[in-house]
Amino acid sequence: MKKSWIVGTAITVLSIFSFSLYSSCKKTDPVSSAIDKCANVTCQNNGTCIDGVCSCPLGYEGDACEKQTNVSYLGEWEVTQVIASSNDQSTIGNTKTYTIEITEKTPTKLSIDNFLGEDYIKDVRIVIHQKIGAEVIDSVTVESNVLAGANNFVFERNQPLSGSVKQIVKGEGELSANAIVITGYFYLVSAHQTLGVLNERIDFTAHYKK
Repeated sequence: MKKSWIVGTAITVLSIFSFSLYSSCKKTDPVSSAIDKCANVTCQNNGTCIDGVCSCPLGYEGDACEKQTNVSYLGEWEVTQVIASSNDQSTIGNTKTYTIEITEKTPTKLSIDNFLGEDYIKDVRIVIHQKIGAEVIDSVTVESNVLAGANNFVFERNQPLSGSVKQIVKGEGELSANAIVITGYFYLVSAHQTLGVLNERIDFTAHYKK
């Protein structure tokens, strides 16, 4: 009787050991069983899938990077500008209203026609996803363009204006969250009969027309 009990116990222990060994061998390799979250994700316009989500290059947005960011800027805008500062004191506060048209050059660069309300001033270039920042180099503060959200843009610096003797030194703007208002400023230099060079800061607000 005792012998049978010993044999039964041994068989039970052996069974448990064998089951444990089998179970340990059946454990799934976490590396080989990892789910590829990007397997069924297609990112357009050179977007890259990261953990199932498309990371879009500058100028594109959307779940699949299918939409160009600059679409919100394109079309006609009614601009109201005011001379905020000038070395010609008599012009400060002067306002002007006119319509501009913004068109695409690249996904991150846009072109403005009828700038300043002058039909001969065309192709004034702005760059989205940038704003003016500053850094200190050797104790000197230096302004530079820095990466920003899609609703920010800068004017290309030291940009001569076609058909005129005017030049944009710098400037920037911002598109409202609902994409119907643009606000900003730019610094303009031009020839002046008595002052030699006219320096102006112009602030502007633009409302989307169509």
